[in-house]
Amino acid sequence: MTEVYHVSAAELDEMASGPCGASSMRLLRNSQFSRNLLLLRHITDAAPASAARDDALSLIDAARAHDPGAASRVLSDPMISAWINRVIRRLHGSPEPSPDWRADLGQMTAVAATVAAEAGVDGELPLEHRGETVTVPTRGVLTVSGEADRPLTLRVRSHELIVSDGNGGIVVPPASDSPDLTDSPTQRWHGLRRLSAPAGDALVTVTLDDLTPYRDVFHAPATDRIDGEEFKRWRRLFTGAAGLLDRHAGNRTAEILQASRTVVPLRADGSGTLRSGTARHVFGAFGTTRPVSAAVMALTMVHEIQHSKLNAILELKPLFDSADPKLYFAPWRADPRPMWGLFHGVYAFLAAADVLNRMRAEPAQEMAAEEQFARVRGQLRTAMNSLLSASSLTSAGYRFASVMDRNLRLLEDVSVSRQATDSANRTMDRTRDRWRERNGRAD
Repeated sequence: MTEVYHVSAAELDEMASGPCGASSMRLLRNSQFSRNLLLLRHITDAAPASAARDDALSLIDAARAHDPGAASRVLSDPMISAWINRVIRRLHGSPEPSPDWRADLGQMTAVAATVAAEAGVDGELPLEHRGETVTVPTRGVLTVSGEADRPLTLRVRSHELIVSDGNGGIVVPPASDSPDLTDSPTQRWHGLRRLSAPAGDALVTVTLDDLTPYRDVFHAPATDRIDGEEFKRWRRLFTGAAGLLDRHAGNRTAEILQASRTVVPLRADGSGTLRSGTARHVFGAFGTTRPVSAAVMALTMVHEIQHSKLNAILELKPLFDSADPKLYFAPWRADPRPMWGLFHGVYAFLAAADVLNRMRAEPAQEMAAEEQFARVRGQLRTAMNSLLSASSLTSAGYRFASVMDRNLRLLEDVSVSRQATDSANRTMDRTRDRWRERNGRAD
């Protein structure tokens, strides 16, 4: 059974004002989990009949009854959300870059077996697959070349997940913190790896997904499998970023603990510009090219978590009329933005500005953080004024924007050097001039 979720005015104010507390974040997570459950049932009902998928759904129900928390952890995984949304789009006629969407449907049994293993419920399901690889959610990818037509079975025994071909089996391990998973032509199992870093008394952990076929949901393509040395670079950046946030914005670290599950390395385009993003229905994941520093990694994590949160909020409470045809000037973009993009930008950059202000206390970051803080703060004021005057805001949206505006005013009271202010003003003037040349009026 799924629940109906509502967001109260007080919860909405907290979500607008800064990092979400544990209760508000739990509301967002649970609402996305409930959405996944509803869509899983819809897939079973709408897709061609399959006894294996019916059995998979029954196993998921048994796992949820036995250990609801364990089942929720798996079913809330961002890449399971990505898989669900791909199947839904395929079912309803939207083209997807998948050679055989029935293979995507067959992923249901692998999802169910993984949920059962996490919850400690024994079970056995046929592994519906096509091609030379099998994806085991939250764990990795198994190569089955030469066995593409051989029936495979998923067995769960006492939390252990085994893929069997009748003549033996491979025990599928959980994701690992080790970078030393060097793949070889003869290796069959390719495991996901985790990035972990201490933050106060907690350990911040995310999965680095450079494997699963459902990770290509961002505006830039995902990288192929990265080697051990590249993984270590990512780990150093993540550790440094978590340390910076823990020292200067501990409430943001707490939010990462609750909201961020997966980072997907994206392919650089050669320009040297960072490319990062989230996907609307993939809560808890973001993609990014490798940042140049721990400070940039920290800002990217904070920025993208805001997008993920706002996507979830908008499913609970409309903040604006999605049919608003007007395009707006957003100083951080060269192209005109719809209301959806303007609202997202203000929400994400407001959090980034807060972190930049706090990072000025870090000696190695003081000058760069101050200049960037002054620039982003100025951009926000221009965008915030457009947002507050937009006729397409709902009453909840205007309240949300007003709370953000109060926070921006607090940041505007922060003193910065004349040099940083002048630099920010010049940048803003150039941005506005270029935007006018390209798009016309910039209000």
